[in-house]
Amino acid sequence: MNIKKLEPIDIGNCANDFLESFNSPPWCGNWSQTSANEYVADIYSHPKFIGFVLYEREKNIAYALCYNKCLWGQTEGYETCLELFFVKAVYQNKGYGKFLLKHMENYALAHNSKSIKFITRTDTDAYHFYGKNDYELSSKVVYMGKQLSS
Repeated sequence: MNIKKLEPIDIGNCANDFLESFNSPPWCGNWSQTSANEYVADIYSHPKFIGFVLYEREKNIAYALCYNKCLWGQTEGYETCLELFFVKAVYQNKGYGKFLLKHMENYALAHNSKSIKFITRTDTDAYHFYGKNDYELSSKVVYMGKQLSS
């Protein structure tokens, strides 16, 4: 297993793999190639972007895309916001995700991050994966949204 920083040349492959992964169960999304490209490019364009590609024998297996932001109410340090983390379906349950997650955590810690935050659904394997890797639900934060219409 090898991990490299995600570079501009990797964005297209990441978007293609994202499209394949998130248009399949359990997510069953309706992503187009254009929207997948834009989604990945938007994350990459963040000024404090951090991204990694796990690969083996020149095949991309998993991705972690995040960025740092300053801590709420703190004078120093960061919070790492995990925007996109996935392992291609054929490589799941083989330890790749855990390996990449640990690499990302170590990198964030070495770069003055105090926490990693993200959103996931509770009715998926991803939720259980994060739980097995010592992530816990916040008792103080609730995800809220509103659909807007014209």
